[in-house]
Amino acid sequence: MLGRKKIGERIGDTFYKEVYRSKGHLFFALDAWGIDSKTLRELPDDIKIVINDLERNAIYRTTKQEYIDKGQYYHFKNEKVDNRKQLFLSRKWFQVEKPKKLEGEELEKHNYMVSQGLA
Repeated sequence: MLGRKKIGERIGDTFYKEVYRSKGHLFFALDAWGIDSKTLRELPDDIKIVINDLERNAIYRTTKQEYIDKGQYYHFKNEKVDNRKQLFLSRKWFQVEKPKKLEGEELEKHNYMVSQGLA
């Protein structure tokens, strides 16, 4: 867990973040995924970033350097919530994968592995 709330998770040389496009994670005006700028600064320079869009079953891959070079800063806050400054990177700069949808026995096996902490 990184930040004040679970923003994502660093595993080895990769920072993973799970999002839902329709739940405010995608900044529609820029068609961009955002990352808290403080969290991004704290990550190593050579880290890879993987954003898993659970709603669309798509995996977006990029690097910290790509965020820094091509991202745009925005700071959203209101009376109740201050989300701090975020850096948004347009989806056009990501490599996108659409993993195979698991069904039947493959899905059962996957769910079992996850429940046992093996996947």
